[in-house]
This record gives sequence, structure tokens and C-alpha cells, in this order.
Amino acid sequence: MNFKNWLNIIFDDDKNYINLKNKFENDKILCVNGVSGSSNTLLISNIFKDYKKTIFFLTKSDEDAGNAKLDFESYGIEKVYYFPSVGTTPYQSSIMDEDTESQRLETLIQILKNDTAIVCLSCDALFFHIIPPQKIREYLINLSKKSTYDMSILTKKLVECGYYRVEKVALAGEFAIRGDILDIYYSSLKNPVRIEFFGDEIESIRSFNSETQKSEENLDEITIPPFKEIVYGKDELEIAIKRLNSLSNDEESKDYIFEKISNFHQFDGEHYYLNLFYEKSNILDYVENPILVIDDITLVNQKIDWIFREFETNYHETANIKKIKYKPNEMLFNIREIYEKSFKVVEVDYLHPKHENNIIFDFEGIPVYLGNLELFKNDIKKYLDEDYKVVLFAVNEIQATRLQGIFNQFAPKDDRFDFQDNGFSIVPLFLSNGFLNKSKKIIFLTDYEIFGKRKKISKHFWTKRTEVIDSFLDLKVGDYVVHIHHGVGQFVGIERVKSTGSEKDYIAIMYADSDKIFIPVEQLNFIQKYISGDFAKPKLDKIGGKGWTKTKERVKRSIEELAGELVKIYSYRLHQKGFAFSPDTQWQREFEAKFPYEETEDQLLAIEEVKRDMESPKPMDRLICGDVGFGKTEVAMRASFKSVMSGKQVMMLVPTTILAEQHY
Repeated sequence: MNFKNWLNIIFDDDKNYINLKNKFENDKILCVNGVSGSSNTLLISNIFKDYKKTIFFLTKSDEDAGNAKLDFESYGIEKVYYFPSVGTTPYQSSIMDEDTESQRLETLIQILKNDTAIVCLSCDALFFHIIPPQKIREYLINLSKKSTYDMSILTKKLVECGYYRVEKVALAGEFAIRGDILDIYYSSLKNPVRIEFFGDEIESIRSFNSETQKSEENLDEITIPPFKEIVYGKDELEIAIKRLNSLSNDEESKDYIFEKISNFHQFDGEHYYLNLFYEKSNILDYVENPILVIDDITLVNQKIDWIFREFETNYHETANIKKIKYKPNEMLFNIREIYEKSFKVVEVDYLHPKHENNIIFDFEGIPVYLGNLELFKNDIKKYLDEDYKVVLFAVNEIQATRLQGIFNQFAPKDDRFDFQDNGFSIVPLFLSNGFLNKSKKIIFLTDYEIFGKRKKISKHFWTKRTEVIDSFLDLKVGDYVVHIHHGVGQFVGIERVKSTGSEKDYIAIMYADSDKIFIPVEQLNFIQKYISGDFAKPKLDKIGGKGWTKTKERVKRSIEELAGELVKIYSYRLHQKGFAFSPDTQWQREFEAKFPYEETEDQLLAIEEVKRDMESPKPMDRLICGDVGFGKTEVAMRASFKSVMSGKQVMMLVPTTILAEQHY
């Protein structure tokens, strides 16, 4: 039996769970006490498997909803989705984050596709209105090989769905047509897709890398969702214009919104104008007989009150008085309406006293050890002596391996695929919080409880190697640039030039004698920003002159000389013997396990390569590069600790006194 199958039967003989199932048959609203940590998601996982109905798992915040989704995945739930809130301030001019909108659309589409699923969402996401489900269905574009689709109709529908037509797709929300080929970048969460037609028949569908244009995967069919959440056609547009005229006399605001919606373009704060197009709808309307689980009913009720107060406050703000706007109750659902839409409601209550009519479980929380390994080891020994099954969840494979070394005295094993209901297991799965159940003799722990909560670095990390200029958006008028064929010039802007019957965007570059050349934006890779060690303005090259050719020849000779010197230096180093540092010790593993952040993939790779270099007898020669806050210091700290463990001293050289004090 594997770990996830064991979780499916953990409640089979539980009298409290049997009581819950009996009440489920007769009562609409059930209240549950006595859960703690991630036992809530374990309980709901079993309800989902038993009842085969879509469950909406409601939390007080987006962060809690995202963590709940990861819990469900660790418990073996395959169809679990996260529906984030719009993440904008009510009545303010702001556009939803692109990744957030893609995630919301992806979740709505998956709910419509699947008979049952678990959807994790916050109060902000549940109580705010959304597009009706029939409209999402109407604007889904299903394409498959050998099927037919008129290209002109497809183009029109893509524009209505919020896509922009461009020469070459580079960003999510763009599509390009070149002859019988359609490229579309329909989600920031996925690669773009290339569809080849023969007449109106689709010959092939494949995903490709937008940077290299190389094909990645052949597909038999795809479903293209709307790129924006607010989609509408001609009929809805006519309704919106009528409602807009009756809503306000502010002509300036009306003209702005009219211009945007007439061209099917997104605009600031558009989610607060959904009522222009549709009647108020909720995500619970997307399924039949939804089950609503409210995690921590007390805090959720407090959050609901706060949401309504925030809307009311912003509605009456002086800066918003003249704005075209809908009232809060026209955009928000109240708790009574949410309960009416739900087939069953399960209220999980952590704070209030247990009531005899409630279903009362016997889960308990886990103490936080704050790095006190001796206390933790003593407790684990006690639990194992009492025949408890102890499962320690590690955030990733590397952390799991590290923890196995730290706690090797308990003979830990990763038995996910051959699960034993006793002993000590360490599994590389996410769990937001641990819990204990004395009657079942199980204890689930996370490395957070041992070492403290790990923080996620909020920045985005890219592993792709970027060019000096990724897009013309990186250039400002007046920047000096270098063209591979023409030399040093000055960027003067993007100009639209008509040639051979069509208009295209060109990069305009000024050279000596005020000569100007136009470079197609598709040839951006021929251009790099001018970089120099001094601040003097560079001399512009002359178009057709020999200066640039001579410069390239001179640089080529210098590079060849430098390369020759480097070859000699590195050849000499390869034949020298360095110091081979010892492998990681127990102390090293404990030191690294206490790192208060989740390591990124690139950071882990850098740490592994540095350690490999240190353990080699060859002299080390490595440079670690990264932006501020991307984790370079942690790489240095682990290398320093490893050095000290091998009896060596470490000198850390930094550029300023303040940095020296901070590192100290």
C-alpha cells in the first residue's frame, strides 16, 4: 500500500467521521470542531473521495488558499485548483496581474470541464462577482487536428477574447498570422502554440518556445480560453453602452470606457464594471450542488465584514465621487446568498467551545521547536516508543535528504510507495502545518515546526539566458547602441514606415552626419546597448565607412591575445594541486536546514556546484552572479561553514564597512 492509499482509509473506522457522514445525509449546515493544522485538508480530502462532488474550500486569504491546494496535492487529490482574488483595491484604477488573471481563467475552465474537483479560494475571491459560466463556455475556442475553422472568423473571435494581433508573438495575449500559420500565446502559464492550416483545415498543432521559436510538443487538440476575464460580443456591447449612458452624466469617464470597450480592450479597474455586460454571478454557479467548506468560520466572518467595509469606504471616497461606479452590493454577495447557492456547508471552527451538536474530532497541534533539535529528538523517541507513526514532510527532495542525515538515529525512510504504518518517515511533500492524533497514533510534522517558518522569496526567477536587449521596450530615446554591421549609433525611437503596400514598426538609429537607418523589430538581436567603462559619449560611426570594420578587427586581435593568456593561466592551474575539503558533516546539514527561506532551483544548483568544486583536489575558480536579494550570501555562508568544518579559516571581503558589519 502506498502513502496516499493509506490516507484514504485513515478515517474508515473513525466514529467521528462516521457521524459526519450520517449528518451529511440529512443536514445542510454542519459544524466541525477538534481539527488542527493540516488535519482540516486531510478530513476534506476524504469527504471529497467519498461524496464525489465539487468542494469549494474557503479560507481567509489567498496565501492560505494556495497552501491548502498544496496540502490537497500532497494527500493525493489530482483535480484541485486555486482561484485567486483579483488582487486590486475596490474602485481604484488598476489592472489585474497577468498571471493572476491567467490562473483565474484556467481554474474556471477546469471547473467547467470536470465533473468534480476541489477549488481553494479566499473570501475576496468567493464574494466578488465574476463572469457567468455560460459566457466562458461561449468564448472557449476548441481546435483539433483535421478539423476546419474559418481564419477570418477565428481572428475576429480572438480579438473579442482580448488578444492583440502582432507581427511576432512575444508576450501572453498576442497572436500573429503569417499565411496559413497562426501563432497564439494564450496564457502566461504555458508556452505559445503554432497552428498550421491548409485552407480551413488544421494540419498540425504544436507548442513552441517564444525565445528560440523551436517546437516543443505536438498536440492533437487545444482549448484557447479568453485572454481576459471580461469577454463580450456585439450584443453585450450594445447592452453595456445603454447601461453606461444611464449610469452617469460624466462624459469624460463615459467616453474613456466607451472607447475601450468598443475596441474590446482592457482598461483600468474593469472588473468593477462587470455589471455593464452581465447579471451578477458567482463561482458557485459553475457547478451543480457545490459543497462549501469554510475553514476557520470565525476569521472568515471577520474577513467578510472587512471586505464590505473596505468597499463602502472606497465607494464614498472623495476622489471617487464623480466616478462611474456600481454600489458594493451590486458587486458583492452576502453570506446568506452564498449559503443559498451551496448544497452543503461545512463550518470548521477552531476558536469557539465545542457544542454537543457539532462533530468533534480529536486532532491536536504540534509544538514549535525553533531549532531545538535535542528537544525534538527526545519527543520523536517518545512517540516511536509509544508506537506512533511519525511522518516528517520536507519542502523538497534536497531538504528531505538533509533531514535524513540529521535524524539518521531513527532510521528514517521515504516509504511513500511501500508505506509502513509504523516507524519514522521523511517524505518530500508539502504540508502547511503539522498535527497529532492520539487515538490513531499518528503525528504529521513539517520542517517548519523544527526550524521555524520558511519564507518564500516573492521575486520571479528566470532560468533563461537573456540577451543584452530583450525588446525595444528596454531602449530609451538617446541611448547609444551597437549594430553588428553598422557600429555605434544612437537610438532615436520606433517609427512606423510604409513599404511595399504594408506598414511595419522599425527601430530608428542615427549615425554620423545625421544618417538614419531603420531596423525591423524582428532584427532586434542585431543590436546591443553600448557599454563602456567611462562616461564619455562615444563617437558615432559613419554608415559605409571603414571605422567600424577596423574597430572589429582591432577588438578581434585583442580578444585572441587575451584568450591566449587565459589558456596559459588555466593550463597552469589545471596542473596545480589544491585542497580537497571534506564532505558535508552532520553540523553542515543542521546549519543548512535552519535557512529561513525556501531555496530556489538556481540557488540549490549553485550550492551543489560550489561544494563539488571544494571537494575536488583541483584549484577552485568560480563566480556566483545574481541580483540583490537573490541568495548569493547564503551560497557564501554554506561554503564558509564547509571550509571551517575542514579546519580552514575564511576571509569574506566586501566593498563597504556597512556590508562588513551586516555580514558580521
